[in-house]
Amino acid sequence: RVVARSFPSRPTSPVQPVVRPADRATVGYQGLVRVRGATGDPAAPWTLFAGELEVPGLVQLDRLCRTLHAVNFFPAGGAGSLFLNVDSRLLTGVGADHGSYFEAILALLGVRPDRVVIVMPADAVDNPVAFVRSAISYRVRGFRVLVPLAAGDGDLSHLFLADPHYVSVDFPEAIEREPRSLVGALRARGIRPVGRRIEGE
Repeated sequence: RVVARSFPSRPTSPVQPVVRPADRATVGYQGLVRVRGATGDPAAPWTLFAGELEVPGLVQLDRLCRTLHAVNFFPAGGAGSLFLNVDSRLLTGVGADHGSYFEAILALLGVRPDRVVIVMPADAVDNPVAFVRSAISYRVRGFRVLVPLAAGDGDLSHLFLADPHYVSVDFPEAIEREPRSLVGALRARGIRPVGRRIEGE
């Protein structure tokens, strides 16, 4: 496996399964980031992005993490889709052509962009213009897009403008939001819901 280096940290790229409820088949994997510090001891993943980096450095670090996942997942025969997070600062730090860099990386690996689902950050909707523009840019390049539904967000208009392939819902919160009607509204627009934090049968 490939391990990256972002001085002084060494990020790695484990994944967790994305499971279809009907038959419990694994349809893809979401990339996670695990970090070891300069001493080799585990460190909290958020510390990787919490340093005093300027926006260009943050953009490079975000790209490094996605490249790390791609080179570990696809050449090893990873099946299904690879769900990858992007940092919210990337959406404003890159003016246009979101996805062009990563598209080039995937081309070197012989992987189509539609094998990757870009997971937008939950706070992306705080900047609706950058959010919609970047989501559309990823879609145009062939990536699929997942948007987390913010807690207490009853207005779905920004989601429909971004036109994502998936919307993720934290299940404990969804239960309070009449999940059947929410799921119905998403499916009526051709958007597939993804449940998170499901801790029971």
